[in-house]
Amino acid sequence: MARLLPFVLLAIAPCAIALAAGAESDPSPDALWRRRIAEARELKLWIASAATVLLAAGWMLQTRGREEWLARSRGALLVALCLATVFAWWHPYRGSLRAWLHVGDTFHYFMGAKYFDELGYTRLYDCATIADAEAGLGPLLARSHMRDLATNQMQSATKALRDPDPCKSHFTPERWQAFGDDLDFFRRKLPAPLWIKLRSDHGYNPPPTWTLAGGLLTRTGPPSRQQFFVLTAIDPILLTAMFAALGWAFGWQVACIGLLYWGTNQPANWEWGGGSILRFDWLVAAVSGLCCLRRGRPIAAGVLLAWATSARIFPGAIVGGIALAALLRMLAARSFAIAPDTRRLALAFGTAMALILSLSSLWAGPRSWIDFVENSRLHLASDTVNRMGLRPLLAHRHETRLERTLDETAVDPYERWRAERRATSEERQLLRVAIVAGYVGLLLLALRRQPDWAAGALAIGAIPVFLELGSYYFGILTAFACLAGRRPELGVALVLFSSATWWLGIWGGTDRDVVTAWMSLATLLFIAVVTLRIALEPEPSPSTPEAAAPI
Repeated sequence: MARLLPFVLLAIAPCAIALAAGAESDPSPDALWRRRIAEARELKLWIASAATVLLAAGWMLQTRGREEWLARSRGALLVALCLATVFAWWHPYRGSLRAWLHVGDTFHYFMGAKYFDELGYTRLYDCATIADAEAGLGPLLARSHMRDLATNQMQSATKALRDPDPCKSHFTPERWQAFGDDLDFFRRKLPAPLWIKLRSDHGYNPPPTWTLAGGLLTRTGPPSRQQFFVLTAIDPILLTAMFAALGWAFGWQVACIGLLYWGTNQPANWEWGGGSILRFDWLVAAVSGLCCLRRGRPIAAGVLLAWATSARIFPGAIVGGIALAALLRMLAARSFAIAPDTRRLALAFGTAMALILSLSSLWAGPRSWIDFVENSRLHLASDTVNRMGLRPLLAHRHETRLERTLDETAVDPYERWRAERRATSEERQLLRVAIVAGYVGLLLLALRRQPDWAAGALAIGAIPVFLELGSYYFGILTAFACLAGRRPELGVALVLFSSATWWLGIWGGTDRDVVTAWMSLATLLFIAVVTLRIALEPEPSPSTPEAAAPI
């Protein structure tokens, strides 16, 4: 039964798609929608909590030499929890096209990629506002505000309406007509106030690599139910392949642990990227790259890690960890010799990166990467409530939390909140430097004598220490499941962390920035525990088999 798990998951995903695709196309009532989200959240909390108890029991039995006690029953329970996780992930999709299609996220990614030549990174909201006015929403737009993506500041929508030429001059008449028609598909899926409110977000931000892949997918035709039935089915298939790769490289129990974390954690839950287009390609490539390294496929690993890095940049921490581990081995051996597999990995990664960057530059334009860097710099300069990591944690102060600083009457309600966070972050800069230095020392100790795949997985911990990312990117911690085969307690810690994110959410109340701060702290503590545990383990013998996963 365990070997059939990936195929069972692959069968379930299309069934969920079919349920959504066959439902009514009218939006679900907000009350029903909110209830489904609440049900899914509660279900994930209890699944993660039950899985933590089950895995901890298995680990304790293993440490006492009684791992065979009820092994079959514990394995069956683990599989049952995995299937419940799949259901919990798909649960909000049931009942309507709105429940299946993440309208806000898909609007940004579909329109941003398909019309990148005309929109770039700065004109999506201006052009959408002008097209909406031509469709008859002018009076409502005149009273609304939107984000100026060129400055990242909120402004009146009338600025774009007064002078449409800076937007429309980039379009041919045919492309402008197509843009308006495509926009109408998304417009009809949301109430007008909610549709207009989308323009307070932060625009289209992926690198040109994703624009290449997304552009090819979105230019297959105008948006329709049939097209999104296909496009939104790509992610479930890719994710199923990722868990199958985990089973292939580390065993089905490790695949279950990875699935339990991915499907139940709060930072990267469905509400951010579910029901959209190619939102998990980077995650699948990163985790699958580690799986290929574990099975001695360095060339395939190099290509996969190149895609993950070019598609979202921060997965480059995996490659950085592998390079650092190789350097430590050379220093220990007092030799410049590089292991053959590491050399092949580096060659494949470098070649694939060069090819990907060249193709994406040809597709999106020679300035696209320069524009991406500038857009990212501007975007990162402004705090958002879903950012996680060391810097967002240190920028949080309970006295200046969102509840006390939000001003709904201001053009930008978050302006004071952001100013307070910048001031707090500057005050705590020395503390941040000290924590980073301590982590780097601990990571160096942990990377000694590690194989490439383990070094890459461990280095993922550097992401929240050095960077600040949207919470939805913390699905990358799924890769820590790879270490559960060596240290069963790390699998327990990963699922416990997933459970803790929900309990912290209940304890932290309804303030989004408070909950995010608690989740950042939990993430950093989890990474510290994992890195310390690996740093303290004895040097493994080449002939010593890896420990069984904890069930």
